[in-house]
Amino acid sequence: MTLEDMKKLFETRQSCRKYNPDRIPDSQTLKEITEMSMMSPSACNSQPWKVYVTNVPEKVRGLSKSVQPFGANKFADKCTAFAVITETAACASEKIGVKYTKRDFISNDLGILCAHYVLAAKSADIDSCILGLFEEKAVKAVLDIPEDLKVRLVITLGYAAEDDKIRDKVRKDLGDTCEFILQ
Repeated sequence: MTLEDMKKLFETRQSCRKYNPDRIPDSQTLKEITEMSMMSPSACNSQPWKVYVTNVPEKVRGLSKSVQPFGANKFADKCTAFAVITETAACASEKIGVKYTKRDFISNDLGILCAHYVLAAKSADIDSCILGLFEEKAVKAVLDIPEDLKVRLVITLGYAAEDDKIRDKVRKDLGDTCEFILQ
């Protein structure tokens, strides 16, 4: 893969808000992108996550409802698969690092995992949207997630509708977000 290939992947991956409800990602592809995302780095190689993935229609319907509190995320009604990222216990060395640095390594780790997940999905032509707004108890009930795990992020998955065009990326000026100190 070239840098140009990566650039194209980054430019074409966007938060999908308009899914084709008739196309369901196949189970094997969902397994492969999930396995790919497990290569994500984490502090002390702690891997403080468990990911739940489903394309089972009744589970998808239940999750669709659980990510629509206050009428938000209506587009989830048409997505055809989900990945739910939960937080598990960190390893001892990561816990020590958190205690002494007062940094939230686990949130960083889960964010990195999530970024890897949606990019792996896009590499398989599966579109996605990362959601932080959801009803945790409802998500847990749909997937039988144990009470001791905290649901941190939910990712809608599926194929974009044909009329869902790639939007222009609106970003701040590079000078506002980056400082290069290079040789």
